[in-house]
Amino acid sequence: QINTLIGQGVDGLLVCPVDLAAIETSLMAATAANIPVVLFDRDAPDSQNALAVYSCDAVSDGYIGGKYLAEQLAVLGLDSYKIAELRGPVNDDIANQRHDGFVQAVEEVLGDKATIVEVDTGAWDTATALANLQSSYQANPDYNAIFCGTDSFFPACETVLSDLNKMKLIGEDEHVVIVGINGAKEGYDAVVAKKCDGTVVMNCGDIGHAAMNGLLDYINNGTVPERVNFIDSSFYSYEDIEANAENIWGLWDLQLSYQ
Repeated sequence: QINTLIGQGVDGLLVCPVDLAAIETSLMAATAANIPVVLFDRDAPDSQNALAVYSCDAVSDGYIGGKYLAEQLAVLGLDSYKIAELRGPVNDDIANQRHDGFVQAVEEVLGDKATIVEVDTGAWDTATALANLQSSYQANPDYNAIFCGTDSFFPACETVLSDLNKMKLIGEDEHVVIVGINGAKEGYDAVVAKKCDGTVVMNCGDIGHAAMNGLLDYINNGTVPERVNFIDSSFYSYEDIEANAENIWGLWDLQLSYQ
């Protein structure tokens, strides 16, 4: 896709680099063609071929979600806690940063009382998340919490817990604390229903707006933006997510048009 756009003679490129290993050759081609590249949503931190990135602070997002999850567990006053982490792929910069922030927060709040078990989800694949969480529960039937690298995994959590008769709502005995990151509709619905405790919502509109402005300012005025530009995310729990529904990008009615 990038090579096709380069061939069409575009003046600039906005790129979300999901696969860091696969994207670099195309970014090099853009540089060779003197086409500026601005990344959004995800960084390619080792690349020398991107002007700037506009994204959430994924480490901070993981930390915020992890801290809330850990604090809910701490209230239980147990001697130990076991947490399943449905994490994204290791070749995805966002997945790695969310993981790092999450682990840091849990260690700060719970210390050596917490054991985190990583559950592979493939390339952010919900079916893989479901299958591997089922398998993980067979080995670890006593999970106190689940951290979702994206809240699109919330339905998988519900399915697994329901099959095990462990799907308890917030406030019910033996409720499994579930926290995620994203802002998708699945996340909003699960938190409103009190099946999940909260989610870190990315401010996608602001990210896109800032990335476009950064690229246009460079093309039109030669203004070089900062290499890394973070747009703060927001955490919403079951207590305040409905009141902030207008800020949940997964609920937006997007009408896309382009010429």
